Amino acid sequence: MAYGFPYQQPPVPGYFNTNYMPQMQQQVQQIPQIAQQPASTLQIVPDELTALNAQFPMDGSPVYFANANGQEIYSKQLSMANGSVIFRKFKRAEEQKPESPNYVTHEELEAKVGELYQLIGSVTAPGGESK
Repeated sequence: MAYGFPYQQPPVPGYFNTNYMPQMQQQVQQIPQIAQQPASTLQIVPDELTALNAQFPMDGSPVYFANANGQEIYSKQLSMANGSVIFRKFKRAEEQKPESPNYVTHEELEAKVGELYQLIGSVTAPGGESK
């Protein structure tokens, strides 16, 4: 106890402390690591109840389920804001089949082209003679 101070004094280089070696601070450069989330996979389930009861990761990443007939997709994830479970249900929209194109026969095409040349005039018709 030096000079009435009850706490131990840190070692100080000097005459009485010849073995003092200052500690070298190691400077380790910390690189922030980005947590990579695993790729979400689509799991096939027989019905919605199975998707509701399925387990999901606690890191907030969504898990996707599709029912067996492929008409519905379910998404389940943990809300990081309040800890509740977010369950979403998506239905596949019915695809509109394009109408089949109407085909024209060669005779119908020639008849329409003939009508067109009659309307325009005989001057522009193929094989027409100009005066």
